[in-house]
Amino acid sequence: MDDFATHTIMLQFRWRGHPVEFRVSAGGWAALYLKANPWNSRRRGTAAQWERAALDKGLLAADSIIRDWVKGNVTAVESGALSFGHVFAAYLLDDNGRPLIGTEAVRLLEAKA
Repeated sequence: MDDFATHTIMLQFRWRGHPVEFRVSAGGWAALYLKANPWNSRRRGTAAQWERAALDKGLLAADSIIRDWVKGNVTAVESGALSFGHVFAAYLLDDNGRPLIGTEAVRLLEAKA
């Protein structure tokens, strides 16, 4: 699913009964692109048009990123190279449909990194 208001791509699926959800920011990709390719007066269009074009490219890139990441990791799990828990634990949904990635335990781990 695309959320154009927040410029994110969301993928939800069930893998062997486990609900999983991923969100990827197209805005983050666009910001990185604009940092490497800033608008200047020699570019076609206005700065706003340049930024919008970068965001459109970011939406395409985010689709590819999430697809490739999930396919690669599902393949690793299916082949036995990694466990499902090691790869997808932070992206599992709790009983209320909220991602575990937002839980206090995950915030503590991220703060230590």
